[in-house]
Amino acid sequence: MGCIQSNKKKQVEIKPKHRSFQVKHRNSVKEYFLENSDQMPKRVKELYEKALTSTNIEIMKIDLKFLNFDRKLFRPIEIILPYFLHIGYLSLWKTSLGDTGCEILAPYLEKLKNLTYLSLADNRITAVGIIHICSKFVFLQKLESIELHLNTLQITGSISLARNCFHLIKLKKIILDECQIPIEIIEELLIALSKLKNLERISLDYNKIQDSGADLLLKLIPSMPSLKRIALQNTGITSEAQDSLKIAFPYLLFNIA
Repeated sequence: MGCIQSNKKKQVEIKPKHRSFQVKHRNSVKEYFLENSDQMPKRVKELYEKALTSTNIEIMKIDLKFLNFDRKLFRPIEIILPYFLHIGYLSLWKTSLGDTGCEILAPYLEKLKNLTYLSLADNRITAVGIIHICSKFVFLQKLESIELHLNTLQITGSISLARNCFHLIKLKKIILDECQIPIEIIEELLIALSKLKNLERISLDYNKIQDSGADLLLKLIPSMPSLKRIALQNTGITSEAQDSLKIAFPYLLFNIA
Protein backbone atom coordinates (compact mmCIF):
# COMPACT_ATOMS: atom_id res chain seq x y z
CA MET A 1 0.00 0.00 0.00
CA GLY A 2 1.21 3.53 -0.70
CA CYS A 3 0.54 6.98 0.58
CA ILE A 4 -2.63 8.97 0.04
CA GLN A 5 -2.26 11.30 -2.90
CA SER A 6 -4.18 14.50 -3.49
CA ASN A 7 -5.77 14.92 -6.91
CA LYS A 8 -7.29 18.30 -7.67
CA LYS A 9 -7.66 18.03 -11.43
CA LYS A 10 -10.63 19.75 -13.01
CA GLN A 11 -13.65 17.48 -13.31
CA VAL A 12 -14.40 16.48 -16.90
CA GLU A 13 -17.57 14.67 -17.92
CA ILE A 14 -16.77 11.30 -19.46
CA LYS A 15 -19.40 9.30 -21.30
CA PRO A 16 -18.90 5.62 -22.19
CA LYS A 17 -18.66 4.94 -25.89
CA HIS A 18 -20.97 2.35 -27.42
CA ARG A 19 -19.25 -0.80 -28.66
CA SER A 20 -21.09 -3.69 -30.25
CA PHE A 21 -20.94 -7.18 -28.77
CA GLN A 22 -19.80 -9.68 -31.40
CA VAL A 23 -19.32 -13.44 -31.46
CA LYS A 24 -17.03 -14.39 -34.32
CA HIS A 25 -17.81 -17.48 -36.41
CA ARG A 26 -16.04 -20.58 -35.10
CA ASN A 27 -14.05 -20.99 -38.34
CA SER A 28 -12.71 -17.45 -38.02
CA VAL A 29 -11.75 -18.09 -34.41
CA LYS A 30 -9.99 -21.30 -35.37
CA GLU A 31 -8.06 -19.53 -38.12
CA TYR A 32 -7.03 -16.76 -35.72
CA PHE A 33 -5.94 -19.32 -33.14
CA LEU A 34 -3.80 -21.28 -35.60
CA GLU A 35 -2.09 -18.09 -36.75
CA ASN A 36 -1.44 -16.67 -33.28
CA SER A 37 -1.31 -19.57 -30.81
CA ASP A 38 2.49 -19.49 -30.55
CA GLN A 39 2.29 -16.04 -28.93
CA MET A 40 -0.56 -16.88 -26.56
CA PRO A 41 -0.05 -17.63 -22.85
CA LYS A 42 -0.98 -21.15 -21.79
CA ARG A 43 -4.18 -20.11 -19.99
CA VAL A 44 -5.41 -18.25 -23.07
CA LYS A 45 -4.59 -21.20 -25.33
CA GLU A 46 -6.64 -23.45 -23.07
CA LEU A 47 -9.70 -21.24 -23.54
CA TYR A 48 -9.38 -21.46 -27.32
CA GLU A 49 -8.87 -25.21 -27.23
CA LYS A 50 -11.93 -25.64 -25.03
CA ALA A 51 -14.11 -23.44 -27.23
CA LEU A 52 -12.97 -25.04 -30.48
CA THR A 53 -13.06 -28.70 -29.44
CA SER A 54 -16.02 -28.96 -27.05
CA THR A 55 -19.69 -29.03 -27.91
CA ASN A 56 -20.57 -28.35 -24.27
CA ILE A 57 -18.35 -25.69 -22.68
CA GLU A 58 -18.64 -26.17 -18.91
CA ILE A 59 -15.99 -23.73 -17.68
CA MET A 60 -17.46 -21.61 -14.88
CA LYS A 61 -14.25 -19.82 -13.87
CA ILE A 62 -11.80 -17.77 -15.94
CA ASP A 63 -8.67 -16.73 -14.06
CA LEU A 64 -6.21 -14.72 -16.15
CA LYS A 65 -4.52 -12.74 -13.38
CA PHE A 66 -0.94 -11.53 -13.89
CA LEU A 67 -1.02 -11.96 -17.69
CA ASN A 68 -0.21 -8.96 -19.89
CA PHE A 69 -3.17 -7.66 -21.90
CA ASP A 70 -1.84 -4.18 -22.57
CA ARG A 71 -3.49 -2.65 -25.65
CA LYS A 72 -3.24 -5.02 -28.65
CA LEU A 73 -2.35 -7.94 -26.38
CA PHE A 74 -6.00 -8.02 -25.25
CA ARG A 75 -7.15 -8.99 -28.76
CA PRO A 76 -7.05 -12.79 -28.17
CA ILE A 77 -9.29 -12.34 -25.11
CA GLU A 78 -11.69 -10.04 -26.95
CA ILE A 79 -12.22 -12.79 -29.53
CA ILE A 80 -12.64 -15.78 -27.22
CA LEU A 81 -14.53 -14.40 -24.19
CA PRO A 82 -17.92 -14.31 -25.97
CA TYR A 83 -17.85 -18.13 -26.01
CA PHE A 84 -17.99 -18.18 -22.19
CA LEU A 85 -21.13 -16.26 -21.33
CA HIS A 86 -22.15 -18.61 -18.50
CA ILE A 87 -19.11 -18.05 -16.26
CA GLY A 88 -19.54 -17.01 -12.65
CA TYR A 89 -15.93 -15.93 -11.97
CA LEU A 90 -13.69 -13.59 -13.96
CA SER A 91 -10.30 -12.42 -12.70
CA LEU A 92 -8.29 -9.93 -14.73
CA TRP A 93 -6.26 -8.80 -11.73
CA LYS A 94 -2.99 -7.05 -12.67
CA THR A 95 -3.25 -7.66 -16.41
CA SER A 96 -2.42 -4.12 -17.62
CA LEU A 97 -5.99 -3.87 -18.86
CA GLY A 98 -6.09 -0.08 -18.75
CA ASP A 99 -8.93 2.10 -19.96
CA THR A 100 -8.85 0.64 -23.48
CA GLY A 101 -9.30 -2.87 -22.11
CA CYS A 102 -12.25 -1.72 -20.00
CA GLU A 103 -13.91 -0.21 -23.06
CA ILE A 104 -13.51 -3.52 -24.91
CA LEU A 105 -14.63 -5.59 -21.93
CA ALA A 106 -17.74 -3.56 -21.11
CA PRO A 107 -20.10 -4.93 -23.83
CA TYR A 108 -19.14 -8.46 -22.81
CA LEU A 109 -20.29 -7.75 -19.25
CA GLU A 110 -23.81 -7.17 -20.57
CA LYS A 111 -24.05 -10.91 -21.30
CA LEU A 112 -22.62 -12.25 -18.04
CA LYS A 113 -25.91 -12.84 -16.28
CA ASN A 114 -24.39 -15.38 -13.86
CA LEU A 115 -21.24 -13.50 -12.87
CA THR A 116 -20.71 -13.46 -9.09
CA TYR A 117 -17.02 -12.45 -8.92
CA LEU A 118 -15.13 -9.79 -10.89
CA SER A 119 -11.57 -8.59 -10.26
CA LEU A 120 -10.12 -5.67 -12.20
CA ALA A 121 -7.60 -4.76 -9.50
CA ASP A 122 -4.23 -3.12 -10.21
CA ASN A 123 -4.84 -2.44 -13.88
CA ARG A 124 -3.85 1.20 -14.44
CA ILE A 125 -7.52 2.05 -14.89
CA THR A 126 -8.55 5.69 -14.59
CA ALA A 127 -11.96 7.35 -14.43
CA VAL A 128 -12.41 6.69 -18.16
CA GLY A 129 -12.24 2.91 -17.76
CA ILE A 130 -14.19 2.82 -14.50
CA ILE A 131 -17.08 4.66 -16.15
CA HIS A 132 -17.24 2.01 -18.89
CA ILE A 133 -17.42 -0.75 -16.26
CA CYS A 134 -19.93 1.03 -14.00
CA SER A 135 -22.25 1.62 -16.96
CA LYS A 136 -22.76 -2.17 -17.12
CA PHE A 137 -23.63 -2.73 -13.46
CA VAL A 138 -27.29 -2.91 -14.42
CA PHE A 139 -26.53 -6.27 -16.09
CA LEU A 140 -24.58 -7.71 -13.13
CA GLN A 141 -27.37 -8.30 -10.67
CA LYS A 142 -25.88 -11.58 -9.41
CA LEU A 143 -22.48 -10.06 -8.66
CA GLU A 144 -21.36 -10.73 -5.08
CA SER A 145 -17.76 -9.54 -5.14
CA ILE A 146 -15.96 -6.78 -7.04
CA GLU A 147 -12.30 -5.82 -6.66
CA LEU A 148 -11.18 -2.46 -8.05
CA HIS A 149 -8.25 -1.66 -5.78
CA LEU A 150 -5.04 -0.03 -6.99
CA ASN A 151 -6.75 1.89 -9.78
CA THR A 152 -7.37 5.64 -10.06
CA LEU A 153 -11.08 6.47 -9.82
CA GLN A 154 -10.62 10.24 -9.37
CA ILE A 155 -13.73 12.44 -9.16
CA THR A 156 -15.71 11.27 -12.20
CA GLY A 157 -14.93 7.59 -11.69
CA SER A 158 -15.93 7.76 -8.03
CA ILE A 159 -19.18 9.52 -8.92
CA SER A 160 -19.98 6.87 -11.53
CA LEU A 161 -19.36 4.11 -8.99
CA ALA A 162 -21.52 5.82 -6.36
CA ARG A 163 -24.40 6.39 -8.77
CA ASN A 164 -24.42 2.95 -10.38
CA CYS A 165 -23.60 0.54 -7.54
CA PHE A 166 -27.28 0.36 -6.51
CA HIS A 167 -27.74 -2.07 -9.40
CA LEU A 168 -25.52 -4.62 -7.61
CA ILE A 169 -28.32 -5.87 -5.41
CA LYS A 170 -26.51 -9.06 -4.29
CA LEU A 171 -23.10 -7.49 -3.67
CA LYS A 172 -21.37 -8.80 -0.54
CA LYS A 173 -17.80 -7.51 -0.96
CA ILE A 174 -16.25 -4.41 -2.53
CA ILE A 175 -12.52 -3.65 -2.44
CA LEU A 176 -11.51 -0.06 -3.20
CA ASP A 177 -8.08 0.28 -1.56
CA GLU A 178 -5.80 2.97 -3.02
CA CYS A 179 -8.33 4.18 -5.59
CA GLN A 180 -7.68 7.90 -5.06
CA ILE A 181 -11.31 8.54 -4.17
CA PRO A 182 -11.49 12.28 -3.41
CA ILE A 183 -12.77 13.46 -0.03
CA GLU A 184 -15.57 15.42 -1.71
CA ILE A 185 -17.04 12.18 -3.15
CA ILE A 186 -16.60 9.96 -0.08
CA GLU A 187 -19.92 10.97 1.46
CA GLU A 188 -21.91 10.17 -1.68
CA LEU A 189 -20.12 6.84 -2.09
CA LEU A 190 -20.62 5.78 1.54
CA ILE A 191 -24.33 6.62 1.37
CA ALA A 192 -24.67 4.60 -1.85
CA LEU A 193 -22.87 1.59 -0.36
CA SER A 194 -25.01 1.74 2.78
CA LYS A 195 -28.07 0.99 0.65
CA LEU A 196 -26.68 -2.38 -0.48
CA LYS A 197 -28.37 -4.55 2.12
CA ASN A 198 -26.32 -7.70 1.41
CA LEU A 199 -22.96 -5.95 1.74
CA GLU A 200 -20.72 -7.79 4.23
CA ARG A 201 -17.29 -6.31 3.57
CA ILE A 202 -16.01 -2.88 2.51
CA SER A 203 -12.34 -2.03 2.08
CA LEU A 204 -11.34 1.61 1.61
CA ASP A 205 -7.71 1.60 2.78
CA TYR A 206 -5.55 4.54 1.66
CA ASN A 207 -8.43 6.74 0.56
CA LYS A 208 -9.29 10.09 2.17
CA ILE A 209 -12.10 9.17 4.56
CA GLN A 210 -11.05 11.46 7.44
CA ASP A 211 -13.17 12.13 10.53
CA SER A 212 -16.07 13.48 8.48
CA GLY A 213 -16.38 10.11 6.77
CA ALA A 214 -16.08 8.29 10.09
CA ASP A 215 -18.87 10.44 11.55
CA LEU A 216 -21.04 9.56 8.58
CA LEU A 217 -20.35 5.86 9.06
CA LEU A 218 -21.59 6.14 12.64
CA LYS A 219 -24.95 7.13 11.17
CA LEU A 220 -24.97 4.71 8.22
CA ILE A 221 -23.76 1.42 9.70
CA PRO A 222 -26.97 0.77 11.71
CA SER A 223 -28.81 0.60 8.38
CA MET A 224 -26.40 -2.05 7.02
CA PRO A 225 -27.69 -5.33 8.47
CA SER A 226 -25.21 -7.65 6.75
CA LEU A 227 -22.00 -5.70 7.35
CA LYS A 228 -19.31 -7.75 9.12
CA ARG A 229 -15.99 -6.16 8.20
CA ILE A 230 -14.71 -2.74 7.15
CA ALA A 231 -11.12 -1.70 6.36
CA LEU A 232 -10.15 1.93 6.88
CA GLN A 233 -6.38 1.84 7.30
CA ASN A 234 -4.41 5.01 6.54
CA THR A 235 -7.51 7.01 5.69
CA GLY A 236 -6.85 10.09 7.82
CA ILE A 237 -9.23 9.07 10.61
CA THR A 238 -8.03 10.21 14.04
CA SER A 239 -7.63 7.75 16.91
CA GLU A 240 -10.61 9.35 18.67
CA ALA A 241 -12.89 8.74 15.69
CA GLN A 242 -11.52 5.21 15.34
CA ASP A 243 -12.40 4.49 18.96
CA SER A 244 -15.90 5.86 18.45
CA LEU A 245 -16.51 3.41 15.61
CA LYS A 246 -15.15 0.44 17.54
CA ILE A 247 -17.19 1.26 20.64
CA ALA A 248 -20.39 1.87 18.69
CA PHE A 249 -20.11 -1.36 16.68
CA PRO A 250 -18.25 -4.00 18.73
CA TYR A 251 -19.66 -6.76 16.53
CA LEU A 252 -17.81 -5.46 13.44
CA LEU A 253 -14.26 -6.37 12.49
CA PHE A 254 -12.42 -3.09 11.89
CA ASN A 255 -9.07 -2.98 10.10
CA ILE A 256 -8.24 0.57 11.03
CA ALA A 257 -5.13 2.51 12.06
